[in-house]
Amino acid sequence: MKAWAWLGIAAALGMGCAEVELTGDDGPIAGAAGTAGGPGVDAGGAGGSAGGTGGSPSGGDAGHVHSGGASGGSGAPSGGSAGVGGSGGTPSGGTPGTGGTVGTGGTPSGGTGGGTGGTPSGGTGGGTGPSCSDNVKNGTETDVDCGGTCPKCANGKACTQNGDCTSAQCAGNSCAWVVIVAPNGDNSFQPASLTIPVGGTVRWVWQEKGHTVTGGTGCGDYAPGWCSPTNSSCQNAPTSDVGATYDRKFTAAGSNPYYCRPHCGMMKGTITVQ
Repeated sequence: MKAWAWLGIAAALGMGCAEVELTGDDGPIAGAAGTAGGPGVDAGGAGGSAGGTGGSPSGGDAGHVHSGGASGGSGAPSGGSAGVGGSGGTPSGGTPGTGGTVGTGGTPSGGTGGGTGGTPSGGTGGGTGPSCSDNVKNGTETDVDCGGTCPKCANGKACTQNGDCTSAQCAGNSCAWVVIVAPNGDNSFQPASLTIPVGGTVRWVWQEKGHTVTGGTGCGDYAPGWCSPTNSSCQNAPTSDVGATYDRKFTAAGSNPYYCRPHCGMMKGTITVQ
């Protein structure tokens, strides 16, 4: 530093006259001047404090100027270096505040409500279709759970065709009990004795021609209105051929004997109704 600059600084600080030894433009100030440089140290310290508080580089510069006076003691401008250090203070403003935890979004309104109503209306009401075991006459059945596409019906059940019946004989829309006339050519009825419920129908089926079904106990006995093929003129009614049928529905309980008129002494049968 120029000698005249040092003198100017001393005058500004009120240091009075002092001896100065110059060794060049930037030579050290003599030790005697260091005694008066005490205030310069204090002022330099103040400058450093200002630099630390303000955090601004300008505080450092002020410290540099005042610390120049602190060359007392050693007569070296070491105080200037300290002043530079002061300018490196932490900038004011403090540690930035951390941001608060970001609030999570709430459950969207209506989310729960959307879940309701999932089951299709009427799904249960669909029910099942007709069955052969539902205890109801439905579908193609001719009687309850039988006939049509279901299993064949027992004797006495309703039918519309022979195929609806276990006996394979549908007589008057009822599965009939069957009696074979002259089975295998024999002069007999098979079965010779048959029991049926009231309201049951019996169908006689001819396997051999030359026979009749005539109501009565035997030769010469004629139950009114009961004879094949038409229930009329029973004393003279004609015989029937192979494959012919005769049906009779029994509406009252009791024993009902019958016979074959051409073979009245040997070809007999009985229908018991109960």
